[in-house]
Amino acid sequence: MFNDLLQFYKIGKDLGLTKKEINQIFFFQKKIPLSIGLLVILIVSILTFFLWNIIVLIYIQNSGTVYAEGTFYGSVSINDFKKKK
Repeated sequence: MFNDLLQFYKIGKDLGLTKKEINQIFFFQKKIPLSIGLLVILIVSILTFFLWNIIVLIYIQNSGTVYAEGTFYGSVSINDFKKKK
């Protein structure tokens, strides 16, 4: 494997490539600058934060009480119908 790597360097030199260009080809160095990558990560994390907050707010709003505050509700059981004659 080491011999193959040296052969690739020799072929690259014969083609007129610099060592940096050969390294970019074979070691797949990042072509996106670090600042753009950090900016993308920042934007995605902010969008995820807001989306999560919207989901939590919708859940809280929908999981409230069923009956309005201050109202009375009754429970009807089978025994209530037996007593009625």
